[in-house]
Amino acid sequence: MICDGTCATPLVWHVCASRNRPGYELGPPEVTEELLAAVVEDTYDLLLLTAADIPWVPDGIRDDPDGRPAAFEEYRMLLPDAVVIEGPDRLAAAEEVVSDLLRMPSDLPG
Repeated sequence: MICDGTCATPLVWHVCASRNRPGYELGPPEVTEELLAAVVEDTYDLLLLTAADIPWVPDGIRDDPDGRPAAFEEYRMLLPDAVVIEGPDRLAAAEEVVSDLLRMPSDLPG
């Protein structure tokens, strides 16, 4: 299964919004704790994390171009095993990482 986001996604948005948005309240600590627990409990075979190294393009969802580096660092801290994808040709870089993974010899017998 391929996912565009993890349990870290709402946590990073929540933390970054509480820092950068006037009037945005962090809320009860239980919210942050529950999100963090979900991040810790999640397991993935492969995580790809895109760097904030290409120009900002508004897309109707993401709305904080100045907060991208801070959000990226939050993801790095929360997802230390993620493979960082950088540069303008992200699709090719991601394909290379996945292809390398698929070429790895299996430890399974037979």
